[in-house]
Amino acid sequence: MEWPHIPKPNIVGSDILKIWVTPNIGLIKKSFIGLTAVALMGVLAPQIKLLQAQEIVSFPSAPTPISPFKLKKAKANGIILTPKPGIELIGHLFRPTINTPRPAVIILVSADGLQPSHLKWAKLIADWGYVALVIDSFRSRGGTGATDTPSVGMPADAMNGARYLKGLDFVNDEEISLFGFSMGASRLFSILGKTGENKSAEGTFKSGIAFYPNCISDVALQVPFLVFAGDMDDLMSLGSCEAALNEAPKYENDISLTVYPGVTHFFDNPNYRKDTVTASKKASPPIYFSTNHYDLAAHEDSILKVQSFLKKHMGQ
Repeated sequence: MEWPHIPKPNIVGSDILKIWVTPNIGLIKKSFIGLTAVALMGVLAPQIKLLQAQEIVSFPSAPTPISPFKLKKAKANGIILTPKPGIELIGHLFRPTINTPRPAVIILVSADGLQPSHLKWAKLIADWGYVALVIDSFRSRGGTGATDTPSVGMPADAMNGARYLKGLDFVNDEEISLFGFSMGASRLFSILGKTGENKSAEGTFKSGIAFYPNCISDVALQVPFLVFAGDMDDLMSLGSCEAALNEAPKYENDISLTVYPGVTHFFDNPNYRKDTVTASKKASPPIYFSTNHYDLAAHEDSILKVQSFLKKHMGQ
């Protein structure tokens, strides 16, 4: 597919696309007709039935480490702290129909918990030839989302997920990327930073993809980053991501930011289809529905960009 040339600002190590060209919908639909058909259903039950993961897996998490600050503070008070024991993490594993070891993508969910849209992304990524693991951080702890399970260790979950994938013979353990949504996307900046107590060991991950995160601007990143946001999003700070882009040369970060005009949070989640939800007399609107709605064109454009980004940084 050929796109019109779009001028880019002369920023070393960074790229921003704020002038969005409407995609050739007809051509995209030929490539992603299965995904689009599911998106147009707009009914949760059929989506879940259609999008069952190939395998629901569980894997152990390592004991939660104690930060040096907490250890020092406890020692000063004569208290000896021990790491909290690990838990069993729940994941949804998707595999491509290829026998050789494949690159892999770990998906971290949004604050409203595991969504059919997360599973759709995993299925699509597997269709591209990658292994995809969606980590259900909330259900692993007995909850459904941040409202009933406010404290989840997504950075540790991501690293435990990577350790699990590295033990699978059908995964290329040197080619693993992170893909996060909202809360999960925001956590990528600490996981993939070069400093901080939540940072992953360098070389663990190849790249990061963040959908509508709150960005951190003053951190040096280990890997290339692809960020998506809408300029009408009232649940994230677009300014934080623009600041991260502006600060990228200082920290030698490789960040690309796509900002969709008129688009909100959850733009890739068909459960937020305004026409379907408002017309339904049975389904309850999603928790953040009043100001956030699905956008088919932005969703389809983001699919193309994610596929291109993964191909660039992990092959395929």
